Amino acid sequence: MPRKDRSTPKVVVIEVNLEDEFHDALDSMEEPYDDPNIDENVAANLVENTNGTFGNQIEDHNHVVEADEANVKSLSNPPPYLLSKEIIDDHLRDKDLSYDESDLSSDESDLSSDESECYIENYQQQTSEDDFGTAFDLSSDESELNLEESSLSDENVNSEGPPAKKPKVLHSYRQIQTFTTKAELEDYKNSLQNELTFKRQHIGLRQTSLTYECKKLKSGCMYAVMIKVSNESERSIVTERDCGHMHQEEFKKLKKELKSFMAVNSNLTAGQMQMRMRECGLEVLPNRQITNFLQRLKKKNGDNGTINEYELLKEAQKYPRDDSEPHKCFVIYTNLGIDPRTKKLVFTLMFSTPYLIQKQTELLLAADVSFKVSWKGFPLLVTGFSDINRKFHPTSVSIISSENSSTYSSVFRNIKNFNELEYIPRGVMGDGASSLTKAVNDTFGDIDRYMCFFHLKEKVLPKIKKFSKVQQELILSDINQLKRAVDEDEFFTAGELMIESWKAEEIDEEFVEYFRREWLDGPLCKWYSGCTEFGTTNNGLEKKNCTIKDTVTLRQRLPIRQLFQKLVIAAEVFSVSPDYSIEELKISNEDYKYAYDFKQLKPLINIMLLFQMGVTLFDILKLFLILLFAPASLESKKHVCKHALVLSCKLKYAQFPPSVTSLVIEGPRSPGRPRIAKGGTALSRK
Repeated sequence: MPRKDRSTPKVVVIEVNLEDEFHDALDSMEEPYDDPNIDENVAANLVENTNGTFGNQIEDHNHVVEADEANVKSLSNPPPYLLSKEIIDDHLRDKDLSYDESDLSSDESDLSSDESECYIENYQQQTSEDDFGTAFDLSSDESELNLEESSLSDENVNSEGPPAKKPKVLHSYRQIQTFTTKAELEDYKNSLQNELTFKRQHIGLRQTSLTYECKKLKSGCMYAVMIKVSNESERSIVTERDCGHMHQEEFKKLKKELKSFMAVNSNLTAGQMQMRMRECGLEVLPNRQITNFLQRLKKKNGDNGTINEYELLKEAQKYPRDDSEPHKCFVIYTNLGIDPRTKKLVFTLMFSTPYLIQKQTELLLAADVSFKVSWKGFPLLVTGFSDINRKFHPTSVSIISSENSSTYSSVFRNIKNFNELEYIPRGVMGDGASSLTKAVNDTFGDIDRYMCFFHLKEKVLPKIKKFSKVQQELILSDINQLKRAVDEDEFFTAGELMIESWKAEEIDEEFVEYFRREWLDGPLCKWYSGCTEFGTTNNGLEKKNCTIKDTVTLRQRLPIRQLFQKLVIAAEVFSVSPDYSIEELKISNEDYKYAYDFKQLKPLINIMLLFQMGVTLFDILKLFLILLFAPASLESKKHVCKHALVLSCKLKYAQFPPSVTSLVIEGPRSPGRPRIAKGGTALSRK
């Protein structure tokens, strides 16, 4: 019957979820099985099943929303699951269908289930005659809705619809295979695992779609395979995207020759490795491929810098102490707990041999720390002694977590308690580190703490830079003279005189008090020549640190695993070194030459002339003692004294070698250009 005109027409919106029915319908209409029995009745049966579902959903929801017709204007882009009464009216009018509008009361806000079923039944009879894909035309165009502009304010109606979805990229597929059994399909799925990965699964009414995408999708490959499996039979069709799937390997597999070459030269960088490959006539690999191989090799060998305490302890236990093999390295690992300030593990890892520890019998023990040998910045503590020839010999090398009194004490205790009789040195030589001083007092008790004179000057120089040049020269000259003191009384007496002279020269009082507090009255006052016969510097130890970096670490920061193995070898090399067998004073030909030249001087002193000049006998005796003993006092660092050597040869305790006492036929050539030979007198005779 004809529609009634209304002044304020109402719009009925029915909320229905039709997405699943639409997808199933479209999937079933693709006809992927090429079955000749499928005819036009399939579509009719599908629509009939769909209509039943559609009616059930209407009964379940039973939700009707009334709104003014002007409000439809604001719905510029309605979702597909909202059906408008006006849209349905227009669609039925185009199909020459009518219904009794009185069935839909304008005064009611809800529809009864009987009215909904009657309405849907009339509508389904028409849609079953047409194509299912065109049954619903949900166009949001204003011309199709034939609506006038809305006059409602934005407060009541939201003029903005849902955000527009990103358009999907459509791909074309082509059929490549067909399987008739599930076993064949499973074998094919297993073959896809190497290159493709499972993406999604869509279950329809008549078929199930499985999609596999390329593993290099992020690299830009859009290749995919879709498998359509029938729900009624075991038949399945495989299709692929018509976009190509040609992947070239970025790098070729490495040959065994190249692998062995890079493993041997693993200490080189990628650029250096390429140069070496070119020199050896091998294939030059890309920089990235070389770097990846070296990283994998380090990870495989455990050289990537990652190690925990358990692994370090197990590695140290592989090198126990064995006194039957005196030159075999042993390793002692000590856990000192957690530092409460840094929350890190405090440990020491000591490397030595029984022979080296047994040689640590000298009265002087030297210790110093070297840095820049490991990745994580763990210091390297070297201990040893100086022999009678002032040559330093290391006895232990230790990796310590940090430079503090606890790590120093741990290493000193290992040296002290190595034998049944405790080893107590007369003194310890080192730099001015307070942690070293505390460790010496805690471990060995009240012994001398010798201070390296070179480190003392390095501490003083920055503090006198602001002084004038004259004052700087005066301070350094006085310190060098004070260093020559032969005993403790002379040192402290001369030190007080030096302080008074500095005050008279108006040197900064703050510096004067600093020098007195630190280097005269403090615990680091043992830096003069007479305090020890083994020298006043630890230059020999500093040189050994340099040698370790040159020969062991090759001036590189190594991980703990690599440094561990290299220090094991280094300790054994130090142990078998022949330098430790020299226990006597070595006198060179130069020493004998200086003593023999002094003997040949034979100074003549006219005693009577000295008496006439007013010189007393006491003054002559004092002068003689100064000439005899003063040079020896200056050589208190175990240098060979020429005066003592002359007396030893005179008393037949030693003998001058013939190379020194023999007459010189021709001495060294005088400086300058040699003269050219001139013509002799014989040629000028007539």
